[in-house]
Amino acid sequence: MKLPFFAALIVFVVAVASTQLALRLANREADQQIERLANVYLDGLKASTQPFIEAENWPAVDAGFRRAFTVQKGVAEVGLYLVDSHGSALVSTATGASPTIPPSISSGAQSFRLDSSAGLAWVRRSTTSDEKHALVAALDVSDTISARGRLFWSVALLDLIIAALCGLVTYLVLRRLGRPIDGLLALLQDGARAARARTPDACGKGEQGIETCSGRL
Repeated sequence: MKLPFFAALIVFVVAVASTQLALRLANREADQQIERLANVYLDGLKASTQPFIEAENWPAVDAGFRRAFTVQKGVAEVGLYLVDSHGSALVSTATGASPTIPPSISSGAQSFRLDSSAGLAWVRRSTTSDEKHALVAALDVSDTISARGRLFWSVALLDLIIAALCGLVTYLVLRRLGRPIDGLLALLQDGARAARARTPDACGKGEQGIETCSGRL
């Protein structure tokens, strides 16, 4: 009884754990794809605004940001920023309320940050080698995150069902295979008890003439 149960439990745990590991690896790869896409976007934004940044022509930089908002194919910008070495925004353009730049991005501690709760991907790129200015973009990736979440829970639920079925099949198969062994053990035990029942007590006299008997075990 115990062996089939524990074997089925092991099958269930291994199946669930392996699928969860695969999902985590897939999510990590998806995050890396978003980061690559964000960096490609900043490459184009930097190329179009670099001359104005070097000339410190902030109105022209702002105009370049606004032009970027007019074409949103594939990547939807939520906010574009030009920050100085202290993380203060010199130029900012956003659709609606401007989202707050995460401290790790504004300070340069991180060059990419995925905010799943807000559905934003933050990316930073320095425009000069001395880190005097940096471009920061907040990109809308809410649809991607939502689709990934739905896929995660769908696969997780399907995995639980399949793992439970595999565990049940393992339990039933081992129970069926174990029945002949259980029957053989029961016959051996019955035979041993019957043999002990047929064995008479061995009685005799000891050295002092006292009768002693060895009872059945």
